[in-house]
Parts: sequence; C-alpha cells; structure tokens
Amino acid sequence: MSSTREPNEKNFHLRRQIQLASARLQSVFRADGFNPKAFDTVTLTVNIRGLDPAFDGYRVAVIADLHLGQWLTPARLAGVVGMVNALSPDLIAIPGDLISYDLERFAAPLAENLKALKAKDGVVVSLGNHDHWAGASKVR
Repeated sequence: MSSTREPNEKNFHLRRQIQLASARLQSVFRADGFNPKAFDTVTLTVNIRGLDPAFDGYRVAVIADLHLGQWLTPARLAGVVGMVNALSPDLIAIPGDLISYDLERFAAPLAENLKALKAKDGVVVSLGNHDHWAGASKVR
C-alpha cells in the first residue's frame, strides 16, 4: 500500500525557496548552456510475447523527471529535446515532474520546448507530484 502525502504548505514554500536559491547559486558557478555529455541515453530492447508484429522495432523515448527550474534550465531542456528528436522515436513518453516549484517562471519555456518534440505517433505526458503541487490545471 502506498500513500501520497500532500505537502505541508509551510514546508512546500521553504523547499521551493531553498531550491530556487540553490539553482541561482549553481548558475553563478557554471555555464547555463547544454552539455550533451551530462545526459545519458540508454537503449533497452523489450520483448513482449503476443505483441502485434507491426510493433516490431517500435521505438519509445522516455524523458523522466525534468524538474525544469531546479537543475534543468530552459537552455538545457532545449538540448535534451534535440537529443531525443535525434533518436527518431515513434512515441515520446514523459511520466511527470515537468517542473519543480516555480511554474509561473518556467511555464512558457516548458511549453515552447515540449512543442518542439517530434515523434511519428506523438508525445504523451502524465503529471507528477511536483506538477500537482505547482498547480496541475496550469501545467496543461
């Protein structure tokens, strides 16, 4: 049995302030650009008995836990989008945590970057706990 814990309002704001301060401090000490060597791509082959042969070789790219605004800048996200598009996936899946805490600041660059994702069968996204904490209705 798992439980989902709603963040305590005071703790949520404290964590948000600490992470935003940390992100600002980190940006002082490193370039804000994209370094592809900082990201890994892992290829997995999955065999599913009984799957329609039409899906033989079907490629799904998964981008998880972006947390835009925490450690991932809009410039880095653009680089990740380029890396994923270069894989020529049939489908792109993003299983949540698109942003961390500052939706107002990062909503526009998030939308801009996600619109640039290219996959033959499209992009599917589910929201994670951080997305809900920041305001799920605004993330859409």
